[in-house]
Amino acid sequence: MAQGYEDGLLLLCRIPDGAEILVRAAPEGGRAIGALAWDDTGRRLLFGAAEGAAGLLDMPA
Repeated sequence: MAQGYEDGLLLLCRIPDGAEILVRAAPEGGRAIGALAWDDTGRRLLFGAAEGAAGLLDMPA
């Protein structure tokens, strides 16, 4: 599961054990993650933040 926060922080979380992976640390003056989308295969995560930053995370198989 992916979680975006109001300060721009982005985490991946594993439900069974609560493990977390930091994808994007909250930048200085960062603003909310406003968009999260997985591709059809569930291997790529696209995110966008209110300040205009965006990224694509490609997960290994």
